[in-house]
Amino acid sequence: MQDFVKQLMEAAKAAGIEECEAYVSSRDSFRAMTTEGEVVEYESNLTRGLGFRGLYRGRMGYASTEAFDEEAVGQLVRGVMESAELCEDEDEAPLYDGGEPVPDMDLRSPALAQVTPQEKIDRVLAMEKLVKESDPRIEALLAERAAAKKARNFAEADRIRDQLKAEGITIIDTPQGAKWKRD
Repeated sequence: MQDFVKQLMEAAKAAGIEECEAYVSSRDSFRAMTTEGEVVEYESNLTRGLGFRGLYRGRMGYASTEAFDEEAVGQLVRGVMESAELCEDEDEAPLYDGGEPVPDMDLRSPALAQVTPQEKIDRVLAMEKLVKESDPRIEALLAERAAAKKARNFAEADRIRDQLKAEGITIIDTPQGAKWKRD
């Protein structure tokens, strides 16, 4: 990466970019989506990119890339020059002067980095299960049904059971009280 940045800075200077800076960022992402206990979408990737900005003819220009080859050097330099020419804002944003070293900022969680993709998927599946098992509206209806049964109002208890059944919820009566599950 250092060789790429050095080549970029030399090409920028040769093209007439007065001052410039480059910064590298990387991102590790994971996304999983489940439906009914099955993984329906899964994405895991690591991206790294370089942002480049420079002062050209008194205006600031910006460009970026995720490619780090010789062609990208030319594209970045041209991108800065073209965006500087199109820029209507003449306010100069200060560039890094090269004095103090810029700290490397690793904002990733070391503990999370140790979690395997399969463990992450298992956690997503467990969360889906917990969400499906927790529904305050259903719990309230079950409480109403229990009160109706206690008052021997079996018609109301049956009505609530039928309402939930129509929504795909099965009630299971146990000695400890009613439990429910989605069909």
